[in-house]
Amino acid sequence: MLESHDDVAEAACVGAADGVHAFVVAAPGARVTDVLAADLKGLVRREIGAAAVPQSVRFLSALPRAKSGSVARRILRKVAAGDLSNLGDPTALADPKVLDELLKAPASA
Repeated sequence: MLESHDDVAEAACVGAADGVHAFVVAAPGARVTDVLAADLKGLVRREIGAAAVPQSVRFLSALPRAKSGSVARRILRKVAAGDLSNLGDPTALADPKVLDELLKAPASA
């Protein structure tokens, strides 16, 4: 759904106790701003409904992926829940540097 926005290359949403959290990779040339985060929340509100609006939007250079290419949603769920313990072996990721970026990326509320 979020990928339908022109400024989004890819996105993954996960649920946590406090609601939905979005992790977004901006399209090349897109400006990552609070306005973009608000626009993405508005898109979800219009297309799906208020219950699906993300509590936070985090912009990353890439989503964490296993070496098989699948998105590491378990890691995203733990980060969304604020549980940074036992994220697993970073060498199991296709690009372990993404994990460092994920832990440092601020969330737009």
